[in-house]
Amino acid sequence: MLVECPGPVEAVRCAVEVQRAVAERNAKVAADRRITFRVGVNLEGVATAEAANIGARLRALAEPGGVASRVPSAS
Repeated sequence: MLVECPGPVEAVRCAVEVQRAVAERNAKVAADRRITFRVGVNLEGVATAEAANIGARLRALAEPGGVASRVPSAS
């Protein structure tokens, strides 16, 4: 899914809250019924199509149940 947040703090907070909620759910269900997400957070403003591509690349870097983020480089 692609989620747009009003700012970087809200984006990271959203990612962490989603992962916590999934972990809580997983603790209550059998191993074969658990789901695990990898979350990529791009903290730089980009067009939606580009954001989806960057998010997909970041997600691949995250551990299962984890969050990977990209901080914009200083120009």
